[in-house]
Amino acid sequence: MKGKSFNNKAVLEIILSIIVIYLVLVNTMYLPSLAVVFMCIFTIPITAIYILRGYKDTLLILVTGAFLVSLSYMKLIPLFYAFSYGIVGVSLGHCIKKKKKNSVSIIITAIFIAISNIIQFIVYSIFVYKKTISSSINDIVDGIKKSFTITKDTYVALNAPSEFIDGLNEIIKLITIQKLVVILPMIILANSLIQAYINYYFTSKVLQKLDCEIDDITKFTRIYIPNLLVAFLIIAFCMGIIINSKGISVGNYISEITGYILKFLITLNGITFFAYILRNKLKLSRVVSIIILLVGLIMPIFADIYIVSGIMDIILNLRELDPNPIRKVKKRE
Repeated sequence: MKGKSFNNKAVLEIILSIIVIYLVLVNTMYLPSLAVVFMCIFTIPITAIYILRGYKDTLLILVTGAFLVSLSYMKLIPLFYAFSYGIVGVSLGHCIKKKKKNSVSIIITAIFIAISNIIQFIVYSIFVYKKTISSSINDIVDGIKKSFTITKDTYVALNAPSEFIDGLNEIIKLITIQKLVVILPMIILANSLIQAYINYYFTSKVLQKLDCEIDDITKFTRIYIPNLLVAFLIIAFCMGIIINSKGISVGNYISEITGYILKFLITLNGITFFAYILRNKLKLSRVVSIIILLVGLIMPIFADIYIVSGIMDIILNLRELDPNPIRKVKKRE
């Protein structure tokens, strides 16, 4: 009787898991944009299933769920979504099962989220919209330009200051395919890291409820950018400038791409440093700290402050988090 009860329980768990995957894929079918925006949420069930049931049951559940959705809507795209969510969920689940540090798990998850989003863009461009990659990128540029043009026209109708309107016109001129290609790696990096961090946070909460062992997520105030990574990016940035000076156009792309990535990482370091000051030194509440940090992101002057403070923290190791600091402080005896 015990064996039969166990088998019944296992079958019930698999059926419930298939239902969950089915609902996730159906939601994605109705709103494809959710696949990118909520990648960090939709993969949580897959991670939990992988940890609790193993890779064979996870594969069975994913394929069955995707097949049922494909059968219901007579489309093959759910199979792609199952693969897309699967590689992200399983990669995080594998890291957790192998007891990897949360920082390593987040980085690996971010890599697979980036891969998944890139593949999704390619698949939708070629097989759904029947367009080339360059044509799809051009559509994105046109869409961004259109939104800024509408914003400009709205402010013109409201008699906004001419300086502000001129600023919007300059932004519209800068929106080109070449500029998007340069900025895209930074956008992918930022999106992947943020989603991976959120994914790990919520996954850890779910797994703790299921009595699974998992490394607690690193507090936002303790996130730092290693100075060795910054040094590598600075070298790549300088190499790009040197190559460009030799008349090789690819050098310009290298310097611009690494420049944007460098700016993002330093700004992120500055934001986490400010979060550390607000939470650990000034003892402000989490809500107040978040509001201050978000206001800082909106105001241009704070963007410069974040960069300066980020550079200072990287060079001086003010939070004493980097194990390989540039400046080593001797402890007083």
